[in-house]
Amino acid sequence: MPRYLDPKNDLTFKRIFGEHPDLLIGFLIAVMPLSPDRLIKEVEYLPPEQVPENPGKKNSIVDVKCKDKSGQVFIIEMQMFLKEVGEKMKSLPEELAENEQIRKAAELCEEAAFTPEELAAYEAYWDLIRTEKTIREGSLAKGEAIGLEKVIINGHKAGMTIETISIFTGLTIGQINEILEKNGLL
Repeated sequence: MPRYLDPKNDLTFKRIFGEHPDLLIGFLIAVMPLSPDRLIKEVEYLPPEQVPENPGKKNSIVDVKCKDKSGQVFIIEMQMFLKEVGEKMKSLPEELAENEQIRKAAELCEEAAFTPEELAAYEAYWDLIRTEKTIREGSLAKGEAIGLEKVIINGHKAGMTIETISIFTGLTIGQINEILEKNGLL
């Protein structure tokens, strides 16, 4: 069974839709509930507002300005759109698999369609995302711990009992005593 690369990854998105705007139009028509007069006839890639630093030195996925058959213009935020589609579809529905453009896009997502260098850039991108997430979560946990410690110290200085502090913080009396002792307050 082939391994498919995530189309939300910049490298994958650009490989599929940046090089093949006809596939993007076909994909959007296939998955969006558009009436026949609102079918997309042309797309324009809008420049991203923010360009994050990432290993492949690629821009983030752009928004797409679409023009339909009636001349109406609308913008699709591709990263959010692909996220929603990805969360709702665990496998390619049969009716989409029958669409030649969707099938071609899926083939371009196959790992085998990428060079070793492109796969390395793809993995480096996700490594960067995982690292940033870990740092952010670690910083949040550290910030919460510092904030909780300040609540305990300030509550103690304001005359709250350790039992009351325990109720408000959800910590045990032993944990609170440990924090107070560490800060020279017991």
